Amino acid sequence: PSAPVPAVPSVPQLKRTIEWQSENENVFVWETPPEPMERRFSSLIWILLFTFFIGAFVFQRNILAALLGFLAAVVFMLQGRRNAQRTSVIVDETGLVIGNRTHGFHALKSFWITAIPGGPRELSLEFKTRFLPYLKVPLGPQDPVPLRLFLSAYLPEQEHEPSLIDELIRSIGS
Repeated sequence: PSAPVPAVPSVPQLKRTIEWQSENENVFVWETPPEPMERRFSSLIWILLFTFFIGAFVFQRNILAALLGFLAAVVFMLQGRRNAQRTSVIVDETGLVIGNRTHGFHALKSFWITAIPGGPRELSLEFKTRFLPYLKVPLGPQDPVPLRLFLSAYLPEQEHEPSLIDELIRSIGS
């Protein structure tokens, strides 16, 4: 029999869970911060840029490129209209629960915590599967030092270099 999976608290229940966390040092609970408004505003800039390229492709009679540009603009528009959401994160002896998804330590290869003062604060998890190699979780108010000490008992700490896509997304959002 495997260890029981912790239940995912709803956001109103999270405050009670944080009080429980202070009694149990082996459980870390926090909420990820919602997406900043500047990042959502940058989606509008990208939509305008795509509109310009679509117009240029139509002018050049390249319908396939115009159609692909239109689809990309629709994806950015839908992403920009999405409501900013908070996600609960729980880390304990069995693994991690992020939102409604559970990730056991057996499925993880390593972790890395990035906590640059004034910059990004995130937990990076490397999975053993090729289909989901990395997962980045914003730390929000969580203190990275005790979390790092706790995770190092279960996973090796290995620096995760940011991918080209991570850098692109970060530059678009700022």
